[in-house]
Amino acid sequence: MNDELSSLIEQEKNAIKNEENISIDFSSKNEKAIEEKKSNNLHLIDEGINAAVVHKIKTDETVQAQMLDTADKLIGNKLEQAHNDSEREKKEAVFKNNKDACDLYGIDEKTVPTWVVRGAKMAHSFWYVVWLIIGFFTTAPIVFLAKKITVILKRTWVAVLFAILIYAAVIFTPILINYIK
Repeated sequence: MNDELSSLIEQEKNAIKNEENISIDFSSKNEKAIEEKKSNNLHLIDEGINAAVVHKIKTDETVQAQMLDTADKLIGNKLEQAHNDSEREKKEAVFKNNKDACDLYGIDEKTVPTWVVRGAKMAHSFWYVVWLIIGFFTTAPIVFLAKKITVILKRTWVAVLFAILIYAAVIFTPILINYIK
């Protein structure tokens, strides 16, 4: 065995003399091993800290009181957030249901207060009633006559012209008769 070792040593010496460099890279293996050790150490430290935190929470009354106070605040915040979301959804529903009135008055934001939307709805309803009353005496008779005349003449523009003439005759005949007398 000594002979074998001696011959290996001699071969190495000759290789060094001949400047044949044999390079073996141990650095990557060493780095991996070091990283694994660091990782294990950090894991152990984390476990120790977690255990200490659990022990502190179980034994210290002030920490327990702080945690309960924090839990109360979190619950309060979540409930208020749910309440605000509910109000916002209600406002959006009121806005969506009264979209025509809101468009008439330039309200285009879904989260405006509901009283604004209701006010726009009331104003819209008022002007709608005014339009119905005025339309009842002006445009409704013309449209009614035009539809009836269209059945006979089959031309819409001629029917509208005749309807306007008939309506004007009905309105202005009593006025002309009173003027002539």
